[in-house]
Amino acid sequence: MKAIGLLQKFWQNLPLPNGTFSLSSVLRPPSSVLHPPSSALCSIVSAMHIQLQVPSIVCEMCANNVMNAVLKTDPGAVVKVNLKTKHVDAQTQASESAVKAAIAAVGHTVA
Repeated sequence: MKAIGLLQKFWQNLPLPNGTFSLSSVLRPPSSVLHPPSSALCSIVSAMHIQLQVPSIVCEMCANNVMNAVLKTDPGAVVKVNLKTKHVDAQTQASESAVKAAIAAVGHTVA
């Protein structure tokens, strides 16, 4: 509770438009305090979570090739490849068809 009290004091001392304070403003500051750039907001909104099965992944080099193929399609993507399950998990702005095409272009099959 001491930490919440400190946060309340911090937020109460901020120059908010109407001088109000609520616990939700600690967890999520009012829009008048924090404005993300519109480009950052667009990239968050348009990112897709894609899960694919790639049975042709048999070694670490295969996994790296698949990961690099996805990253070439979208350099800002977050890609995880599980070598044991042959599962590719990508958070990307690229379409699923573009990701599948990129993986196929490096010689792997997508189930």
